Amino acid sequence: MISGERIKSIRKMRGLTQKELGLAVGFDESTADIRIAQYESDNRTPKANLLNNMADELEVCPYALSEPQIETDLGLLHTLFAIEDLYGLEIKEIDGRYMLSLSAPDTKLEKALSAWCEKKENFENGEIEEEDYNLFRYSYTEASDNKSAAKVVVKRERKPLKKEAPQKKDEYWLL
Repeated sequence: MISGERIKSIRKMRGLTQKELGLAVGFDESTADIRIAQYESDNRTPKANLLNNMADELEVCPYALSEPQIETDLGLLHTLFAIEDLYGLEIKEIDGRYMLSLSAPDTKLEKALSAWCEKKENFENGEIEEEDYNLFRYSYTEASDNKSAAKVVVKRERKPLKKEAPQKKDEYWLL
């Protein structure tokens, strides 16, 4: 979920109007609601100090309002919370391990997850190389407007999957 949607969702959950939040973070009464509306619609991006002030007023962690950051444990956790909100991510403890489960209500997402799972299994079974698996992950696109997605064509020499016996080379000795 983008930050504007998160701000709006949490603001509403707290029972605040745009004007009330705007006033609480220090905007003039004449522009308080307009400024919050701009952030909620992603027409403007709040700077770090304003985002922190909004988080304080909404009584949430600043990570809950910002774009997903996965470089830290806390940032990753809040990204997972956002995925829970959007896609129904569930967490369960099974045999002392935490398992994440994603219900894919969107058929495009379900197809994408299926394709990813298949490629991962191909890689783990040695059917494709790590480079091919990574190429799939980093170049995966889905056309959202019914136009065909642009495909990246990468021509490269393929290495054999199984190691072949080394070929005997001619040897030359200098005396």
